[in-house]
Amino acid sequence: MPTPMGTNKKAGTAYAEKRCVCPNTPRADNPARSWLVVETPKAGAPATNPRLLSWPSAAVRTAVRPEQRVIQVCLGVEHGVLLTDAGVAFTWGDNRYGQLGRVPRMIEEDGRPFPVLDLLQEEVTQVAAGKHHCLALATPGLVWSWGRNKHGQLGIGSKRDQVVPRWVRHLHESGSGDGPQLGGEKGKEILSISAGCNSSVASSMNSDIWQWGEIVSGFKITSNAKPGSKEEMMKKKSRAMKLLTGSGASGPTMEVEADPDRPMLVFTRPDYRTRMRKEAVSLVDTGACVIPPGVDLPRIRSLTESVRQMLRNIALWRVDIAKLDADRKPSREPSHKKADNDGGDLKETVAVLEGQLAMVDNDIHLYRKNLESCNLQQEHHRKQLSLLTTQGVDLSQREDTVAVELLKYAQFSVEYTAQEAELEKVKAQIASNANARMAVLDQRTNTEKEKHLIESRLHGKVEEKEQLRSKIKTINDLARDSAKAKNSSDILMAFLRDRRSEIAEHFDGKTPEAEFESAMLEFENDNKFLRKIDGCLEEILSTSSSRNARAAEMAGILRELLEQHRSWSSLLADRWVKDDLDLTCFLTKKSTSSWSGLLPVKDGSMQLALR
Repeated sequence: MPTPMGTNKKAGTAYAEKRCVCPNTPRADNPARSWLVVETPKAGAPATNPRLLSWPSAAVRTAVRPEQRVIQVCLGVEHGVLLTDAGVAFTWGDNRYGQLGRVPRMIEEDGRPFPVLDLLQEEVTQVAAGKHHCLALATPGLVWSWGRNKHGQLGIGSKRDQVVPRWVRHLHESGSGDGPQLGGEKGKEILSISAGCNSSVASSMNSDIWQWGEIVSGFKITSNAKPGSKEEMMKKKSRAMKLLTGSGASGPTMEVEADPDRPMLVFTRPDYRTRMRKEAVSLVDTGACVIPPGVDLPRIRSLTESVRQMLRNIALWRVDIAKLDADRKPSREPSHKKADNDGGDLKETVAVLEGQLAMVDNDIHLYRKNLESCNLQQEHHRKQLSLLTTQGVDLSQREDTVAVELLKYAQFSVEYTAQEAELEKVKAQIASNANARMAVLDQRTNTEKEKHLIESRLHGKVEEKEQLRSKIKTINDLARDSAKAKNSSDILMAFLRDRRSEIAEHFDGKTPEAEFESAMLEFENDNKFLRKIDGCLEEILSTSSSRNARAAEMAGILRELLEQHRSWSSLLADRWVKDDLDLTCFLTKKSTSSWSGLLPVKDGSMQLALR
């Protein structure tokens, strides 16, 4: 009777598997490392005292082997299988198809592992779990299987579910019944097993790979039986005899579907060499691209190397730019001193343009290299066309010669048949020559198109290079002129800054006047102030020794500022045009007090009359 995990029938006590393990508790025999195990009892069971162990306590146990360590765990959809260091396999979970290796019963197992009783006499070295089936590898190199078998995943020759472990066997040599066990032959012992959803796989000591189950569906094997014969029907039923009998009996061969119920040999040791590539293939050389047949592989490798070199150059340029940014960062000044950094800004612009120029130079180099490759391809196409043309002429002459020879022999004679076959062969060669010539012509057309595209892009890059060079030269000239004119323009810069501040102090904060006389007086004052600034500007320009473009630009800036303020004053004066044109005060009769020489105005004040 199986003993569940966590229950010791000999001791007669029950406990739950909730343990507290402390690896730092000292012990006399191993003071550096020991384990403290505290077991929590179930309801109604007596409490147990904590125990000290020099190694971790086992996770599963039986009445025969109380201490076992779990070394492997595999899970299916609703069941699991584990293996201990004692070579015992345990299963738990759903058992609808017998995947636990025991007859399904109406017993609540509470999800606890139980040992597979039929394998207690075997030393299990590896386990595997599929969707609803299990595999076990025993020490002699034999494979056991049990559980669901709808797709033949147990490899026992049928599709019936098995509730107890069964050996995985080959088909008998006679074509029916069980044959030798998988891995039973010396030198072909099974070393490893694995389970898929509804399939199983095993590898043997001699490098053979076996598979059975749903994974075999669609595979074809060669059969030597005659169609419709009893032997053929027997082989259709077994579908795997070819794997054990070799080439079989002599006779016409045919392909039949492999039997998924038996192990199928899918890979042998010689295949490790025969299925290898004949030459080394590097993904790095082709940029990890899938190269279709017929493509010029050396050209692809050359382009890939060019792109790789360009990326390396870009990385180096980025490092240089980062160093330049790091060097400029400590010397940056606040925004109010930005006017003093004209030279630094120009140098930064030149550095950026030089980087762009280097990239354009690299692109030009790549395009020229591609152009050389296109020229080489065109030369190769010319040689191929010349060779094919010469070959076509020779084949045409050969065809004429064979046709003439054919007329010399009697029809249906041996010589006539041989010459006729030779003529057909020559015609086939002529057709192949024509096809090859058309293919080369197509390649030449594509190469010419690619060459024209590369030439147009190269021309654009050359023009871009010239533009960048012109920009760099212009900026360098501007930087030199700025350095020369810096000292001579300091006086003009100071004058411009002072006058601008003076203009701002005069006009900022002013509000339009509400009375006509006040507005006119303010207008006259503003005009006088602007004329004064204009006079100072003319004076400083006449006395300045620098008559260059920079001085003219500064004078233009100040004049534009003065003109804006004059326009603003004129706009404000336009508000009083109506009052300015009102002459009624001059046309009214004189009052009794007019002899005093004073005229009344709107605000009640008196003004001296004009006589």
